[in-house]
Amino acid sequence: MKLEAGGCTVYAIASDEKTFTKGKTVYMTADLKRATFTDENGERLQPALSLDNSLKGKLIKRKVVEERTDENGKVKKDKGFVIDISVNEYTAELPDEFGIKLLSGGEMKKLFENEMQFHFTPYDVKIAESGINAVVEKVLDYGTEKFAVCKVGGVTVNVSAENIAEGDSVCLAPDYNKLSVYDTAREILLV
Repeated sequence: MKLEAGGCTVYAIASDEKTFTKGKTVYMTADLKRATFTDENGERLQPALSLDNSLKGKLIKRKVVEERTDENGKVKKDKGFVIDISVNEYTAELPDEFGIKLLSGGEMKKLFENEMQFHFTPYDVKIAESGINAVVEKVLDYGTEKFAVCKVGGVTVNVSAENIAEGDSVCLAPDYNKLSVYDTAREILLV
């Protein structure tokens, strides 16, 4: 089906062309996040919103010692480790459940030697009090949703956000339960 409005032509697939007649007013909804906007010369004004964010970083194995008192009153030291994520000068401890998933993914030594790539959607990261430092380059307002286009180092990250302005310095906190981790050297998905 071909629709014309305001000098623009939109082609759409309809299940039943009989319901559409020439001259009839048609209302159409569109997910503008998925649309690329161009001017009359075909120059791109606004690309479709990328739903895949990717940041490079490292996983760090950090030793921890916990003290406890046994049934005889003696202080015992339990040794272990936690896994930290390090991205753009930000380091945070990963939840234990996430660390266990990572460790089940392969060789532990390479896990801490190789560079990792962390993937997440704009919905899986929030602006928080602490996190990965970023600067808001622009705000995309799609009516019912707003997205902050942020720079982390030289990398662009899209974040679903409200009450944010261009130029703001913010901290990004990914939801680690929704994070995908790729070992870039071995080209494998760990989690």
